[in-house]
Amino acid sequence: MKTTRETYDAIGRRVRPLAAAARRAAMDVSEACTNSREVDRLRTRLASVGHGDDAVQDPPVVYGVTRYSVFRPGGEGWLLARGGKEDPQEYMRRLWAPERMDPREHIFLSWAVPIYQQFHESHGYRHVVQYSPEMPTERVDALRDAAATYPVLALVPKGTWQDRVGWMAEDVKDRRIRRGPAAWLRVDDDDLLARTYLDRLVPYVTEAHDGWAISFSSGITAEYDQGRLSQVGVSTRPLVSMGQAFVGRVDHGRLVWPTTVSHVKAPQKMPTILDSREPAYLRLLHDHQDRNAHGEVDNPTAAYDPALVAVLRDLFPTVADHVGTVDDAPGS
Repeated sequence: MKTTRETYDAIGRRVRPLAAAARRAAMDVSEACTNSREVDRLRTRLASVGHGDDAVQDPPVVYGVTRYSVFRPGGEGWLLARGGKEDPQEYMRRLWAPERMDPREHIFLSWAVPIYQQFHESHGYRHVVQYSPEMPTERVDALRDAAATYPVLALVPKGTWQDRVGWMAEDVKDRRIRRGPAAWLRVDDDDLLARTYLDRLVPYVTEAHDGWAISFSSGITAEYDQGRLSQVGVSTRPLVSMGQAFVGRVDHGRLVWPTTVSHVKAPQKMPTILDSREPAYLRLLHDHQDRNAHGEVDNPTAAYDPALVAVLRDLFPTVADHVGTVDDAPGS
């Protein structure tokens, strides 16, 4: 049986040439024009040269969505929001308390967003960040500063499904995309997607998969404490929310998405692809992680393995200098 490292090395030999080619192509486009919108328009024009208005967009349109601690009193999924209707001020205070927001701001803006910027440069990817306008000014300013640095980010100061798809529809119109497959994905503000995530997703974003869901079931877990990571483990959970994607289409300039559904119920509503060949996400466990409706923090770690530290550093390069040891992991 191959070791974890041997298995990953075999995968890496196949993935790295593709990633390198994507980075070289992104650099060529970036040299032609540094403005994000102009880069997107350039990609669209190049993809349709010689094919007219009916050309299929290549690469396909992909959007990520993060709901950045949106104020949603009465939400059923999490204990924090459940009592929000009865005492919205207390819910707001706890939602945006420094001890809860500081880790999220650090994880999302310092670790996750630079990876998503690489997606933007190689695939034209955009990441929609929904937030509440009532959020403390310093938190909103931090988002705006990040958006000025990383063109991948699109800030939407509202939290509903209609608000996010409305922004996507305007983006497709602005980029003059007429036809082709599209996808959107979700990821929380205290989790990360692997640098290879989009290279693995894009082959599934085809016209043949219109109306399908894609679940990358394998991920890495780690304990987060004051900017350091430890106790690195592996988790394999079908239908996990991190990075779950849904394939739609652009039809005559109009975005069409499949019906929204809970991530755990996707196979009941649409064909669903499960791909667990390589870790696709990093789930961080910390003291101020949102509890579920039963007041519990879900630890999905199946096993701890010191060899995973090397895999973690490779797939999530922004955390490479912040990883401790796993000598104190449970069972070690």
